[in-house]
Amino acid sequence: ISNSASMTVLSTFNVGSVSGSGGNALLVDSSGSLFTRNQDPSVGAPGSSNNTATIQGGGLWDLGGRRLLVGNGGGTAVGNTLRIGTSSAVSNLTFVILTAGNTLDLQGGLLRTSSGVTNSGTLSGFGTIVGNTVVTNGAFLTPGGVSSLGSIVWSNNFTLASAATTVIKLDKSQVASNDLLTVVGTF
Repeated sequence: ISNSASMTVLSTFNVGSVSGSGGNALLVDSSGSLFTRNQDPSVGAPGSSNNTATIQGGGLWDLGGRRLLVGNGGGTAVGNTLRIGTSSAVSNLTFVILTAGNTLDLQGGLLRTSSGVTNSGTLSGFGTIVGNTVVTNGAFLTPGGVSSLGSIVWSNNFTLASAATTVIKLDKSQVASNDLLTVVGTF
Protein backbone atom coordinates (compact mmCIF):
# COMPACT_ATOMS: atom_id res chain seq x y z
CA ILE A 1 0.00 0.00 0.00
CA SER A 2 1.90 3.06 -1.18
CA ASN A 3 1.81 6.46 -2.87
CA SER A 4 -0.79 7.88 -0.44
CA ALA A 5 -3.19 5.01 -1.21
CA SER A 6 -5.31 3.55 1.57
CA MET A 7 -6.96 0.24 2.28
CA THR A 8 -9.66 -0.55 4.85
CA VAL A 9 -10.19 -4.13 6.03
CA LEU A 10 -13.48 -4.84 7.81
CA SER A 11 -12.83 -8.52 8.51
CA THR A 12 -9.88 -10.77 9.36
CA PHE A 13 -6.43 -9.45 8.46
CA ASN A 14 -3.35 -11.58 9.07
CA VAL A 15 0.12 -11.58 7.56
CA GLY A 16 0.84 -15.30 7.32
CA SER A 17 -2.59 -16.62 8.19
CA VAL A 18 -2.20 -20.37 7.58
CA SER A 19 -0.23 -22.89 9.61
CA GLY A 20 2.95 -23.80 7.74
CA SER A 21 3.01 -20.54 5.79
CA GLY A 22 6.07 -18.35 5.85
CA GLY A 23 7.77 -15.47 4.12
CA ASN A 24 4.58 -13.43 3.71
CA ALA A 25 4.99 -9.65 3.76
CA LEU A 26 2.96 -6.50 4.23
CA LEU A 27 4.49 -3.19 3.13
CA VAL A 28 2.86 0.16 3.87
CA ASP A 29 5.09 2.84 2.33
CA SER A 30 5.17 6.33 0.78
CA SER A 31 2.40 7.78 2.98
CA GLY A 32 0.13 4.80 2.40
CA SER A 33 -2.47 3.90 5.04
CA LEU A 34 -3.93 0.62 6.25
CA PHE A 35 -7.06 0.63 8.42
CA THR A 36 -8.03 -2.69 10.05
CA ARG A 37 -11.34 -2.98 11.89
CA ASN A 38 -13.63 -5.45 13.70
CA GLN A 39 -11.07 -8.22 14.46
CA ASP A 40 -7.59 -8.45 16.00
CA PRO A 41 -5.00 -8.64 13.18
CA SER A 42 -1.79 -10.62 13.49
CA VAL A 43 1.66 -10.94 12.01
CA GLY A 44 2.21 -14.70 12.05
CA ALA A 45 -0.54 -17.24 12.68
CA PRO A 46 -0.08 -20.42 14.75
CA GLY A 47 2.49 -22.61 12.99
CA SER A 48 3.66 -19.89 10.57
CA SER A 49 7.09 -18.25 10.50
CA ASN A 50 9.17 -15.46 9.01
CA ASN A 51 6.26 -13.16 8.15
CA THR A 52 6.93 -9.41 8.17
CA ALA A 53 4.81 -6.27 8.38
CA THR A 54 6.83 -3.17 7.49
CA ILE A 55 5.41 0.32 7.95
CA GLN A 56 7.81 2.91 6.53
CA GLY A 57 8.13 6.09 4.48
CA GLY A 58 5.42 7.97 6.37
CA GLY A 59 3.06 4.98 6.32
CA LEU A 60 0.29 4.42 8.85
CA TRP A 61 -1.39 1.28 10.19
CA ASP A 62 -4.47 2.26 12.21
CA LEU A 63 -5.94 -0.70 14.09
CA GLY A 64 -9.28 0.86 15.03
CA GLY A 65 -8.95 0.15 18.74
CA ARG A 66 -8.05 -3.55 18.36
CA ARG A 67 -5.16 -5.69 19.69
CA LEU A 68 -2.19 -6.61 17.50
CA LEU A 69 -0.63 -10.05 17.85
CA VAL A 70 2.94 -10.55 16.64
CA GLY A 71 3.50 -14.30 16.65
CA ASN A 72 -0.03 -15.51 17.31
CA GLY A 73 0.54 -19.06 18.36
CA GLY A 74 1.99 -19.48 21.82
CA GLY A 75 5.47 -20.45 20.61
CA THR A 76 4.45 -22.13 17.36
CA ALA A 77 4.70 -18.91 15.33
CA VAL A 78 8.32 -17.70 15.30
CA GLY A 79 10.53 -15.36 13.31
CA ASN A 80 7.70 -12.90 12.65
CA THR A 81 8.49 -9.17 12.66
CA LEU A 82 6.65 -5.88 12.97
CA ARG A 83 8.98 -3.14 11.67
CA ILE A 84 8.10 0.56 12.05
CA GLY A 85 10.29 2.95 10.06
CA THR A 86 11.12 6.64 10.32
CA SER A 87 8.16 9.05 10.20
CA SER A 88 5.77 6.08 10.27
CA ALA A 89 3.27 4.88 12.87
CA VAL A 90 1.28 1.92 14.06
CA SER A 91 -1.50 3.48 16.12
CA ASN A 92 -5.01 3.35 17.54
CA LEU A 93 -4.55 -0.07 19.09
CA THR A 94 -5.35 -1.25 22.59
CA PHE A 95 -2.52 -3.71 23.10
CA VAL A 96 0.44 -5.28 21.33
CA ILE A 97 1.26 -8.86 22.27
CA LEU A 98 4.73 -9.88 21.11
CA THR A 99 5.28 -13.59 21.73
CA ALA A 100 8.57 -15.47 22.20
CA GLY A 101 10.69 -15.83 19.07
CA ASN A 102 9.15 -12.77 17.37
CA THR A 103 10.34 -9.17 17.00
CA LEU A 104 9.15 -5.59 17.28
CA ASP A 105 11.79 -3.65 15.32
CA LEU A 106 11.55 0.12 15.72
CA GLN A 107 13.47 1.90 12.96
CA GLY A 108 12.65 5.49 13.90
CA GLY A 109 8.90 5.01 14.04
CA LEU A 110 6.09 5.42 16.55
CA LEU A 111 4.02 2.72 18.22
CA ARG A 112 0.95 4.25 19.90
CA THR A 113 -1.17 1.95 22.07
CA SER A 114 -3.78 2.86 24.68
CA SER A 115 -2.96 0.03 27.11
CA GLY A 116 0.52 -1.31 26.47
CA VAL A 117 2.98 -3.73 24.99
CA THR A 118 3.73 -7.16 26.42
CA ASN A 119 7.03 -8.41 25.11
CA SER A 120 8.02 -12.05 25.37
CA GLY A 121 10.04 -11.76 22.17
CA THR A 122 12.62 -9.17 21.09
CA LEU A 123 12.15 -5.42 21.23
CA SER A 124 14.88 -3.67 19.25
CA GLY A 125 15.82 -0.56 17.31
CA PHE A 126 15.18 3.13 17.92
CA GLY A 127 11.92 5.04 18.14
CA THR A 128 9.05 5.89 20.46
CA ILE A 129 6.46 3.78 22.25
CA VAL A 130 3.39 5.50 23.66
CA GLY A 131 1.81 3.07 26.12
CA ASN A 132 2.91 1.03 29.11
CA THR A 133 5.44 -1.66 28.25
CA VAL A 134 6.37 -4.88 30.05
CA VAL A 135 9.44 -6.83 28.95
CA THR A 136 8.77 -10.23 30.53
CA ASN A 137 11.07 -13.00 31.78
CA GLY A 138 12.86 -14.62 28.84
CA ALA A 139 12.30 -11.61 26.55
CA PHE A 140 15.04 -9.49 24.94
CA LEU A 141 15.51 -5.72 24.86
CA THR A 142 18.18 -4.48 22.45
CA PRO A 143 18.11 -0.75 21.67
CA GLY A 144 19.59 -0.22 18.23
CA GLY A 145 20.25 -3.86 17.53
CA VAL A 146 23.18 -6.20 17.88
CA SER A 147 25.76 -3.91 16.23
CA SER A 148 24.06 -0.50 15.82
CA LEU A 149 23.26 2.17 18.38
CA GLY A 150 19.71 3.09 19.30
CA SER A 151 17.49 5.11 21.57
CA ILE A 152 14.03 3.97 22.62
CA VAL A 153 11.67 6.42 24.32
CA TRP A 154 8.66 5.36 26.40
CA SER A 155 6.16 8.09 27.16
CA ASN A 156 4.46 5.93 29.79
CA ASN A 157 5.59 3.30 32.30
CA PHE A 158 8.23 0.66 31.54
CA THR A 159 8.72 -2.62 33.41
CA LEU A 160 11.75 -4.84 32.84
CA ALA A 161 11.41 -8.29 34.45
CA SER A 162 14.41 -9.61 36.37
CA ALA A 163 14.92 -12.57 34.02
CA ALA A 164 14.68 -10.53 30.80
CA THR A 165 17.87 -10.06 28.79
CA THR A 166 18.95 -6.50 27.99
CA VAL A 167 21.79 -5.76 25.59
CA ILE A 168 23.00 -2.16 25.77
CA LYS A 169 26.12 -0.88 24.06
CA LEU A 170 28.17 1.48 26.27
CA ASP A 171 31.49 3.24 25.70
CA LYS A 172 32.37 5.85 28.33
CA SER A 173 35.18 7.25 26.14
CA GLN A 174 32.76 8.28 23.37
CA VAL A 175 29.52 10.01 24.39
CA ALA A 176 27.78 9.38 21.07
CA SER A 177 28.49 5.65 21.18
CA ASN A 178 25.96 4.56 23.81
CA ASP A 179 22.47 3.09 23.57
CA LEU A 180 19.81 5.04 25.42
CA LEU A 181 16.54 4.13 27.14
CA THR A 182 14.33 7.08 28.11
CA VAL A 183 11.26 6.48 30.27
CA VAL A 184 8.98 9.46 30.91
CA GLY A 185 6.80 7.45 33.32
CA THR A 186 7.88 4.96 35.99
CA PHE A 187 10.78 2.58 35.31
